Amino acid sequence: AQLVAETDVVVENYRPGIAEALGLDWTALRALHPRLIYVAIRAFGETNPEWGSRPGYDLILQSVGGAASFNGHPGNPPARSGLPSADLITGLETVKAVLLALLHRERTGEGQRIVVNMMAAQGAALVYHASRQSVTGECEIQRGNAHRGLMPYDLYPCSDGWLAVACGNDRMWQRLRNALGLPDRLDWRHNLGRLAHRDAIDAALRTALGAMTVAAADRLLTAVNVPVGPVNDVAGAMANPALELIELIDDVLGAVALPGPALHTKSTRSVHAAPPGLGAERDQILAELGISELTIESLGDRGAFGR
Repeated sequence: AQLVAETDVVVENYRPGIAEALGLDWTALRALHPRLIYVAIRAFGETNPEWGSRPGYDLILQSVGGAASFNGHPGNPPARSGLPSADLITGLETVKAVLLALLHRERTGEGQRIVVNMMAAQGAALVYHASRQSVTGECEIQRGNAHRGLMPYDLYPCSDGWLAVACGNDRMWQRLRNALGLPDRLDWRHNLGRLAHRDAIDAALRTALGAMTVAAADRLLTAVNVPVGPVNDVAGAMANPALELIELIDDVLGAVALPGPALHTKSTRSVHAAPPGLGAERDQILAELGISELTIESLGDRGAFGR
């Protein structure tokens, strides 16, 4: 209760009913702090009785939310994204919810309870796949790394790795074609024609790029302003100069390099401390609230901090 009184935001992602059983629900906490912002993350929201009580992990949300059905190459089983996309999108939606609620409270003085629906977050990520299905009734299918509406837009093998090529318009195609010495066919000059001749163009690109290293192909096509890039592993991505790394000093692990913030504001810190270990600051925080050492020990004995 004392912690809640000094808290701006509470975020919980229990299954429905658990927070109430623990006395940590919105009604109970709001009575202690009327300006509290309370965010409840639910796998399938709270409005549907059939789905609202179901638990959800990233794999479940990617699957029920449609994304796993079109991930992967044609003819293969459904596949989840290697990134936990449903979890990550939900996290971003939660941050947005907190910021909007803080702004509202700044203007009105009101706290509020917000439900972040993971299924809705995953649904929003379907973007043009969802709109196409709604308008035309057509469901997206597995396309591997290819793009439905742009050509060439894929990953191509070079002699020592893979190169991503994203040809976004006809002018880019002419620069790409010229740089690689591909034929200037009339039926390839426009994107619709290239889509109709996808297999032939893919074969021509594989032949041209397959004779080059990734670095050479990357330099050549970047020089003529065609969007390309090497397919890096995680180590290669972290070595890219466009990705700022920050260093944390952990008591156990020592120096750890991690991807830094994607944006910088006036308050962005240049020095980052490692997060505390589980329960590392517990006794200090409770002591600051006026709870005696004897009481803290008694709470621990009764399982208040887990076992």
